[in-house]
Amino acid sequence: MILFCALMFVLSGLLVTLLSVPLIRRQVPPNGLYGFRTEKTLGNESVWYQANEYAGKRLLLTGIAWIAVALLMLLVPFLRDNFLWYVGVNTITTLVGTFTALFASVAYSEKL
Repeated sequence: MILFCALMFVLSGLLVTLLSVPLIRRQVPPNGLYGFRTEKTLGNESVWYQANEYAGKRLLLTGIAWIAVALLMLLVPFLRDNFLWYVGVNTITTLVGTFTALFASVAYSEKL
């Protein structure tokens, strides 16, 4: 069961990492589905690209952290052998990383 959870955390981290790359490269035009969407970013194309590049960089770091924590925890016998601890620590990493990226991106976009 731990290996299945590890695979899910690694794959979700990989997905977030891959989704962040087009944002960082400014390849995603303003839209209502994909990207860092606020009234401010949707109302100004220049702000859209700046805010999405910033948010993409934060998401890239978050995805890398998810992958690293999921894999490194497999090396720690207590965490690897304790399902609730493994899932709990990975879930906390996921939530903290996501909310940190979100709040930092909101603060950044408000300055634009």
